Amino acid sequence: MKIALIATASVAAVKTAELAAVLSKDYSLNISFTRDAERFDFFPALKKKLSALIKNEIESSDVVLIAPATADFMYQLARGITEEVPANGLALSVISAFRKGAEIFIAPAMNYRMWQHPAVQANYDILLKSGVVFIGPDKGRMACGDEGYGRMTEPQEIAEFVNGKKPLEEQIKLKELWLKEIPFVPSKGKILYAIDESMPEEEIDKIAKNTNAHAIAIANSKEREKFLREKLLFPVTVRHYEIKGMNGLEHIKLPEQSSRFIFPFVSEKLRQDMLFGRADNLVLCAYLASKIPVEIR
Repeated sequence: MKIALIATASVAAVKTAELAAVLSKDYSLNISFTRDAERFDFFPALKKKLSALIKNEIESSDVVLIAPATADFMYQLARGITEEVPANGLALSVISAFRKGAEIFIAPAMNYRMWQHPAVQANYDILLKSGVVFIGPDKGRMACGDEGYGRMTEPQEIAEFVNGKKPLEEQIKLKELWLKEIPFVPSKGKILYAIDESMPEEEIDKIAKNTNAHAIAIANSKEREKFLREKLLFPVTVRHYEIKGMNGLEHIKLPEQSSRFIFPFVSEKLRQDMLFGRADNLVLCAYLASKIPVEIR
């Protein structure tokens, strides 16, 4: 039997070689990495070790396993299957294989608050009802330092699930565990603003002088980054829009002691991305994984 293993942009991708070693005992294996996964520091070593297996044969495989699977890749698959958002890249190949009859397995890996977010769970439900089999996530400590349901299942256990499948009843029972409400504990700290690339300068002017604040921002150019740093009179964490693939919040350190997370301006595109659980940049990841109440204006 032929299996395609896809590693997406989660730090859990570091376990790809271990998972490949287990799977190759029982399957003819081919491996693909998303472009964002290839940006990790450990990717060159993985590529060298797995070079003979790295090839895109997804559409001709009997089984497709996405491990680790980020929230954004789940978004791409769920919306591609329902045709609400056109799929592309590896997600398109997975959907094509699915429609040809391949079994699809997903082993999620993300911040536990992100996993519990209604938008991510909506994508989970779409995929589950479509026949996708989920493996985990497990409870444990994650790369971002938080602990909860969001950790990728260990490679040996993933292989066992692929061989024997996980009953649908067990997946539904697990959902009851990870969706237990986690209370917000607002502090008396500063406001955290989210600024995406669509926020007009006049809207930025309205918040620029609030010194009891900090912000996270997406900049689509060096000029935009310079403007934000000069305009805002409070600390701002800036990431360039083209740097994607963040899973949960492992790749960033958000300001501590925030009492409110405010989106002072939301474009229609950003609103749709938030609604559907897209997670391909700093602002969207922070929204899905927020520890504090979110206010959208």
